[in-house]
Amino acid sequence: MHKGKLAVLSFALMAMALVLAACGGADPTATPTPPTGDPAGLQVFLRDASPTCATCHAIDGVEFAVGQIGPNLTHIGSRSDADFIRESIVNPNAVISEDCPAGACPASVMPQNFADTLTAEQLDDVVSYLASLN
Repeated sequence: MHKGKLAVLSFALMAMALVLAACGGADPTATPTPPTGDPAGLQVFLRDASPTCATCHAIDGVEFAVGQIGPNLTHIGSRSDADFIRESIVNPNAVISEDCPAGACPASVMPQNFADTLTAEQLDDVVSYLASLN
């Protein structure tokens, strides 16, 4: 191989190694880090609501939160405040999201009775959890 080509190849390999080192050499199959937030709210999201929120909604990095019906809530806290999130849970037809996996979300797909089936504490917990997802 010509010396010039060898030098360019060596430089390219070193640059790639530096980029990988700066990125932490992330394994593409690594499990995403779950979002932080109120653990009690995550429990409501995954288990306490009926049907569970995770049945329809996804949150990247949260095992079992892989629903494909409603909007992905991974970054809901950066797009909406706690009051909007609460209203979306207790009165889901107040604002219909345009961001469901299959396009615009249909009205009345989300259960209309979470205000009755969740306790005030459960509702506070899940709202706090979702609002923390940035």
